[in-house]
Amino acid sequence: VLDVCDRYVVNGLSNCAVFLGPSMETVDIRNCTGCSFTVVGKEVRVTDSADCTLRVFTPGPVLLSNSHGIVLGRFNGAYSGLTAHFQRAGLTPSTGPVEATDFSSRDTELPA
Repeated sequence: VLDVCDRYVVNGLSNCAVFLGPSMETVDIRNCTGCSFTVVGKEVRVTDSADCTLRVFTPGPVLLSNSHGIVLGRFNGAYSGLTAHFQRAGLTPSTGPVEATDFSSRDTELPA
């Protein structure tokens, strides 16, 4: 999706590549396996997902819950109009590190 959106909910994907333009609120990724995501959002959440790669920009930490095998990297997407879409979403691009808060680490039944 090469546009701005209020919120994205991505649910139940397997072995897919997904590119989402800036979200003014939350990017919510749920129940996904083996996917590659390139996303921008004020908040990014990953729940009940496994073995996914996220190239992400978010001003705060990526929130992980009941997920494993999640690889995080800096946003590397580009398209005509992206800078204007960041502005419309109220976001300022930066090249800082991607941080995560992993609530999954408290669940001893999830694989490492």
